[in-house]
Amino acid sequence: MNDIRFFHTPRSIYFGRGCAEKIGAGIAVVSPSVNARFGKILVKIDKTPVIFKRLGACGEPCEDDVLILSGILRKRVSDASSLPVVAIGGGSVIDAVKLALQFSATPQLVFEKIYNEGITREYQTRLIAVETTAGTGTGVTAVAVVTKKDNIKSGIASPHLIPDEAYYDPDFIDALPADVFASSGMDALTHAVESYVSTIENIPADTMALKAAELIGKNISSGYRGECSARELVHYGNMLAGMAFSNVRLGISHALAHLIGGRFSIPHGRINAILLPYVVEFNSKNTAKYNDITKILKIRAGTLRGYLEKLNRSLGIENSLSPLGDELKKMIPQIARDCAKAPLMATNPRKASSEEIEELLLETVKQ
Repeated sequence: MNDIRFFHTPRSIYFGRGCAEKIGAGIAVVSPSVNARFGKILVKIDKTPVIFKRLGACGEPCEDDVLILSGILRKRVSDASSLPVVAIGGGSVIDAVKLALQFSATPQLVFEKIYNEGITREYQTRLIAVETTAGTGTGVTAVAVVTKKDNIKSGIASPHLIPDEAYYDPDFIDALPADVFASSGMDALTHAVESYVSTIENIPADTMALKAAELIGKNISSGYRGECSARELVHYGNMLAGMAFSNVRLGISHALAHLIGGRFSIPHGRINAILLPYVVEFNSKNTAKYNDITKILKIRAGTLRGYLEKLNRSLGIENSLSPLGDELKKMIPQIARDCAKAPLMATNPRKASSEEIEELLLETVKQ
């Protein structure tokens, strides 16, 4: 039985320009920017979509966002139980809907139960996910991220969180501001790299992670400059990376990003982009799989860290956490202790003590 593997995905995945126009009537939940830019598509799905606005300043939905949305969806779903819920937006919109559907179906549910026991019940409402950024992969994953009351982000994983259908339409990506494209794209690249070197062996996930690293690594700079064909390939890389990490998990970069990003209101993709070069160096003696990534990117073995740092500079992303100053330095010992106990460390190729993680973090604030 120990040799049995699994690979979970949505039942159907559609990708290609214009594919979102295939979506039929549903209960739409959308970001304000999607509502403003893509009304022609939306009106075919739902003439009165739910506009999702985060209460928090940055990134993932907070607990209150999810609870407020669950009340709205409970009413809408009860009035139109045969219709699917269609979540259209970035990771915050889709993750909030994934979790809100759980709460709307189980009114007595509380977050502490989810954090302690996970999600064990499947809701009956069909979920269609339409990602409009190039980065979280949440349209195809069994994961949702929420910001807890202490501003620390928590990744919640369950097969019950996988959407029934996912759509990856590059027409949405063409409209992304350059900085959002860069941040979300680097999140997807981090998904690809971390899932490929995960300690969980899974041939489909490895295959998708490696192809995702190639598509994103070779096209993200051109996409940042506005080349639509490059943005399309990054979006598909995001889709593949999402399927990969959903089945083999991630590592220390995401463990640290969850602990740092919420505290300092840094976009999730940006914090991962900054951390990833240091993480590659940190893990490199414990896995040879980074060499496969350098081969597919056509760079010399041992130069992945430098490649990533150069990539960050081309995207307007710094390669240091030093701007966070003394406030971060004071938190480093506690962040390191929390990271050492984080579930994602179980699949990181290097098993590290809190002291080793503290040394890694100190490196990120030196420059």
